Amino acid sequence: MSEYQVEGPELKKLITLAKRKPLAFAFNPAKNDEDHYFGMDRKKPADLLGRDAKKNGEGSKVAFGMATVEGKQMTLTCEQVVPGIAKKLKRYLKTQKLTMNIEVLDANGAVVDSDITDIPDDPDEEITDGEDIPPAFDQKDLIARLNLCKPKVQAAPENLIKPLSKLFTDTAGLIKAGDGAGAEANLQKLEAALAKIAAAAEGAPATPQLDAKAIQAELVAVGGRVKALPPEQAARLAKPMKQAVDFFKAGDLPKTQAATAKISAVCDTLEAAAPPKADGPADLAKRAKTLRDQIAALPDPAQSKALMAEFAKGVGQIKAGDLNAATATFDRVEAEVAAAPAETSDNAEQEWAALWSSLEPRVTAEIKQDGPLSSTLSARKMAAEEAVIARDFAKALNIGKRLEAMLDEAAEARVGADEAKKQRVNAIDFSKARITWRDTKAALQAEMKTLADTIIADLKGGDVEGIESAAQELASYLDPITDTLETALNKLAEATDPADIATRKQSCIAIINDLETQLEQGIFAEIDDNNGFASVSVQKKALSALDAVAAEINKTPEAA
Repeated sequence: MSEYQVEGPELKKLITLAKRKPLAFAFNPAKNDEDHYFGMDRKKPADLLGRDAKKNGEGSKVAFGMATVEGKQMTLTCEQVVPGIAKKLKRYLKTQKLTMNIEVLDANGAVVDSDITDIPDDPDEEITDGEDIPPAFDQKDLIARLNLCKPKVQAAPENLIKPLSKLFTDTAGLIKAGDGAGAEANLQKLEAALAKIAAAAEGAPATPQLDAKAIQAELVAVGGRVKALPPEQAARLAKPMKQAVDFFKAGDLPKTQAATAKISAVCDTLEAAAPPKADGPADLAKRAKTLRDQIAALPDPAQSKALMAEFAKGVGQIKAGDLNAATATFDRVEAEVAAAPAETSDNAEQEWAALWSSLEPRVTAEIKQDGPLSSTLSARKMAAEEAVIARDFAKALNIGKRLEAMLDEAAEARVGADEAKKQRVNAIDFSKARITWRDTKAALQAEMKTLADTIIADLKGGDVEGIESAAQELASYLDPITDTLETALNKLAEATDPADIATRKQSCIAIINDLETQLEQGIFAEIDDNNGFASVSVQKKALSALDAVAAEINKTPEAA
């Protein structure tokens, strides 16, 4: 029997797998039903199976293409068809104790043959539930592909070896940990970056390859957009959506991509005509993190400063609970960022290499100090490295210049602060208040994680859609509480002028009073003992820490 010809338990496993994704098949009819050649495979192309069926089957004609299964029906999308295939294949499956309806389509999706009847449940028919099917990723294949990348990473331009090596090492770690999805995503990034390098070296653009997983993700995303439309608008897109899904099931990625793009364009038009909808607090928090880095990477310092002020206004609107206004503010800022002219340079790669050789040690040293700039510097350093991997040296250069300006400003501020400190007669060290609140922030996040883990453990497997992602977003409720005071304490600790210190102390005390009010309301009023899952100490720890911080701020000055 040919290696691609399947029967018995192996056939049942592949039929179960065909319920998840299209599989290649080939069929060569024989004189007797039990002697028909029927082959299926997870990875091999359909035309290869067709050649094998012609070589090893009894008949002179073969059919081949992609097979999908839904319930008790198998659908064959054929590149080549043989007459009567539906009835013959149905009889062959019965010899394997499988009763299924068969529908046969040509390459354009038109029905050319079928054998469909009412099929009662058969207690003697056993189809695997999928437990014996191997995982969707192939560890050996991932390792082989990663090994192919190794010499290419080593031969990459000198300024790219470090970020590419880190991506290589991270991918190897994911494979070792059994995270196939994460390893696949990282490996695709690495392969794409290496392809761009090779194309640049050859003076020709890399040939784009269709990515089935990416196309599937786009299809799922546009399906979610259709569902979110008003019912009458969603109904208009039901038929095109089904057609796109059918294309994907048949393995026709170009048609799937084209159909998805058309549906997405219609959604764009319908959504643009719809009244604006406010984002939720969690979505706005995510947008804020991304937008802050985008503003910082702008080449024009004046524009960056102006947009950062507008961005701060949006953050204030979030804290005030005006989500509609915050959404509109972020929309305006994002539009201006997108329209901002990019800094261009014919020598961007060389300028980046020269800048980064002297700048990276300074950035790394500042991050290790774990000061108020550490988290911002770390995020922007990562953004610059990602831009380099994508060979967007102009973007990396812009981020690098902003990093350099931040470090220069910080250095000047330290010199001024040290000089002013020498001249102060009375002084208070506010670092203890800042450290107390920073430690409290970490403790509160740990308490939220404990609660999230308990919720996921209690409800996972139940009929509660999206519980895992919702539980994991609990920590986002802390951001407006912890970040506001942390920023104010940083400014207080850095102040040197007595009048400025007094003003910043008043600001910190006002923020503490406001936070104490917030902690007595909403989710924080119930979270410690009445959340229904685990006893935690979020409200209690936060209130206690606020009292301690206030006491530090208000204590009597001592002689320096």
